[in-house]
Amino acid sequence: MSQKEKTLTPKLIKKLWLAFILLVLLMGASYIFITGYFANKYSQETTQRLNADVAHHVIAEKFKDASPFLEDGSVNKPLFGDLMHDMMAVNQSIEVYLLNETGEVLYSVVLDRWRQKFDQECFINSYRVFYKK
Repeated sequence: MSQKEKTLTPKLIKKLWLAFILLVLLMGASYIFITGYFANKYSQETTQRLNADVAHHVIAEKFKDASPFLEDGSVNKPLFGDLMHDMMAVNQSIEVYLLNETGEVLYSVVLDRWRQKFDQECFINSYRVFYKK
């Protein structure tokens, strides 16, 4: 055999092995990233579905005898403090927001550790409960 007939040189084989290993690593990293992303989305969706009716039940229970606003138009903070205490007894990940008609947060009762961990916009877009004065 002459030098020109030899097509699989050791250098070419090393390059092919390197390309194969890089391809497998890239596929593995992509799989881990995609699986983690969709598992997180699934977990969030499941939590949303489990807690979908919480806001309606809270309104029906807590606000049947009391208003979220005081007579001077300010937010009834003691009522929301009591509400947050009740919610924390049931589920520590629940946050309570009072929104106006445009979606702006008028008042929120959120523990500091949760405030740091979650983005407020996520919860505003997830549950929109509007109160009118």
